[in-house]
Amino acid sequence: MLIYTDGLVEQSGQGADARVVGRPRLLAVHGARPLPELPAELADRLACPDPDEDVALLAIRIPAEGA
Repeated sequence: MLIYTDGLVEQSGQGADARVVGRPRLLAVHGARPLPELPAELADRLACPDPDEDVALLAIRIPAEGA
């Protein structure tokens, strides 16, 4: 599960819709990364270089049953 603030997806003058659409694809590609690395990797790829707002992410991984 990935919870994030709007600062991750909103840019000045642009809505968040276009940036939210690619989120499942990024998680599919990078979701297997170690959990401590995942939020930093996603923030690096998604946040604009100089965001207008704070960016915060919370990543939670629930292991498969029996794992």
